[in-house]
This record gives sequence, structure tokens and C-alpha cells, in this order.
Amino acid sequence: MKSALDRFKESMAIDYAKWREGEGYDLEVLKEMAQVELQEVESLLIERLRRDGDWRDVEALVALDTETARAAVLAARKHQITRVRNYAVRLGPVTEADVVRAIESAKSMDGLDASLRMAENCNTAVVRRALLDMARSGDSTVRVHMVAMLYFLMGKAESAFDWQLRPYFLEFGVEDNQALRAVWNPLRAELEEFELRNKK
Repeated sequence: MKSALDRFKESMAIDYAKWREGEGYDLEVLKEMAQVELQEVESLLIERLRRDGDWRDVEALVALDTETARAAVLAARKHQITRVRNYAVRLGPVTEADVVRAIESAKSMDGLDASLRMAENCNTAVVRRALLDMARSGDSTVRVHMVAMLYFLMGKAESAFDWQLRPYFLEFGVEDNQALRAVWNPLRAELEEFELRNKK
């Protein structure tokens, strides 16, 4: 019969089916482990996060809930992989710096949705400025969605992506730098006016 430790290690092998279903590691088996085995698991998870890691490693460290595991989860909030970082951020209080970091690293297929959700719940001048910056420097899809969120946070849109304003948002998806500057500069002026009004 396989040990609890062996069964946990087997659960760490993520095949396509597990990946597609978002299936995590076998956390229930942690309850069967002796302290020495739990320490081995903790070291294994922390080392995986140092190399590259996965959100599942963060989830398992949360389940271990030791001082060392909690420190590793906190460190993962600055992880180089967007999905890992955003998952770790969601597990605790989100700071303005966390939100800005998520916005600045957002890509159309990696971290965009998470960064927008975080921005929606952290409507500060610093976050609005980060959205503005990414409305110019992000990829085409990111630019469109950053403008949409910025408009919402400024009270100029009814929702986080106001479909009535979609034609305007799509103007930020152009690849021509001159055309992009032509729409971005007025947006910057709108934000500056908004910030000025709200300082009074």
C-alpha cells in the first residue's frame, strides 16, 4: 500500500484532464501524514515555486498553514508567473501595489481578467494611472479593456465594459502608434481633469 506521501506526490502529476478541469493536488491526504512527511511536502512545494511553480503549489501551502508555508504564499504574491502571483494575491488582503503589479503584467491570455477584477475593487489614483499607462503600452486586447475599466472607474461608463462605448474602446486596439497616440492623449487629459476635480 502506498504511503500518504507517495499518494500526494502522485497527485502532483498534472495531466491534460486535470489541467482542463482545474483539479488541484490531493489535499485530503495531507491529514494522514506524519510531521516529518508534511515537512518534506512543504520543502517540495517551496522549491517548486522557486523554480517555476503552479497555483496548486500555493493552494497546498495554504492547506499546510505553517509559518514557513504562509511566508512562501506571501512571497508568491510577487511570483514571476502571473497566474501564480494572482492566485496568491486572491488569498489575502490585496494592496494597491498588488493591483498595480497585476495591471502592469497583464496580457490578453494571461492575467487580464484577474487584473481587471482587482482594479474594479481598488479605485485609487495610482491604480487609475496604471490603467492609463497600460492603455498605451499593453497588447491590443489589454489596451481595449484597460480603457473600458478606466472609464468605469471615472464614472463615465455604466459597467466595467460598457458595450455602448465599445466602438470607442476598440480605437485603442489599433496597431498604428500615431493613431493610438491620437486617442490616448485625450484620454490622459480626461483622467487629469477627473483627478483634479476629485482633489477638491
